[in-house]
Amino acid sequence: MKVKFRIWDKIEKKMYYPQDFDEKWVIQLGGTVGKFNGKTYNTYTDECVVMLYVGGRDKNGREIYEGDIVREFNQNYNGKDFVLHDTETKYYYMLVKWEEGGFIAEGRGYETINLRYTDFDEVEVVGNIYENPELLEGEEG
Repeated sequence: MKVKFRIWDKIEKKMYYPQDFDEKWVIQLGGTVGKFNGKTYNTYTDECVVMLYVGGRDKNGREIYEGDIVREFNQNYNGKDFVLHDTETKYYYMLVKWEEGGFIAEGRGYETINLRYTDFDEVEVVGNIYENPELLEGEEG
């Protein structure tokens, strides 16, 4: 898996993807974010949220990152069949997170699903927690 990151800029309210970075951007282990302006190195860690690429693409070919909101999770996991739905839209939205050494998808009222055992072709990225938080609001399904 290729290690990739994206950054949410809390000040500009804008998401930056790997193709948006130039050689002046630096992301250090531990999450420190900085930019070299030609003379000095300025850090922006407090203004940014760093999110890791999970290593897969959704059914539309879109890269999946930590902080993404995914829908239509049909998963046969530990002998259980998960078909998660929102009562209004007939889809259930789940948040992609890093937890205890791996990526999970978590929805309200449902068990978390370990993405290590997931067929990404069953997942569709519909937004992210910073630009589309309303997708995680509302009644539980």
